[in-house]
Amino acid sequence: MKTRSVLWLYLTQKVFTSKHKLVINPFRFLFLHRVELLEQCWQKDYRIELHRQQFQKLWRQQDDVTQMPPQSNMSDRTQK
Repeated sequence: MKTRSVLWLYLTQKVFTSKHKLVINPFRFLFLHRVELLEQCWQKDYRIELHRQQFQKLWRQQDDVTQMPPQSNMSDRTQK
């Protein structure tokens, strides 16, 4: 993590908005920023894992379809 970017985020906080809470203490701001980054990474990992599981499920379904033996017709047997 770059200290300059966190410092810049701290210095450019939105002061007069009701959506964002102003954090005066720089160490508290750093802590909250790290928690936010950790939550974002956690969500990203969750989404990646979810997509991986969906992909595996679809892959297995396709494998099941391709491994099924072809169905023979009765007409093929009578012609031989």
